[in-house]
Order: sequence, then structure tokens, then C-alpha cells
Amino acid sequence: MYTAKVAIEYGKITDGFFKAGLVPKEVGPGGGTLAFLPKGVSLTGSVMSSPNEKADDQSDKSKDRIWGGQSLYGTTDDSYFFYKVD
Repeated sequence: MYTAKVAIEYGKITDGFFKAGLVPKEVGPGGGTLAFLPKGVSLTGSVMSSPNEKADDQSDKSKDRIWGGQSLYGTTDDSYFFYKVD
């Protein structure tokens, strides 16, 4: 079973959202990025350390949400976001 942890020690705020890494709990391959997006803020290429990369954020920006992935390509439609529920 693969277990990962959110590496907030390397996290930073960029373009109005908090970006953190997802790393394996044990030694081994894996990883990704998590973006914690407050309402009104769009996901940008900065999440992948590529500020010039375009992210076609199709999420509901009227809600707080989380996005996770290893690439922006094909992962920015609404189904790739987790939303805060009231």
C-alpha cells in the first residue's frame, strides 16, 4: 500500500493559494502537488513551478477547494477538485 504525506515544510503561498508537495512516507517513487485554493482564486501554472504555463481552471471559484496532481494537462476540469462543504 502506498502512503504519502503532505510536505508543508516546503509549502509556499503563490498567486493567492497555498501550494504543498505530496511525498512518499517511506523511501520510494511518487509524489505530486496539492493546491489549497480559497474562493475567488484560480489555479495557475505556478502550482507546477511553471508560472508561464496556462491552467484552464474550470472549477467553481465561488467555493474553497483543493486540487492535487502531477501535471496540469487534462486535470483542471471540475472533477479534479475537492470542495469545502458548508
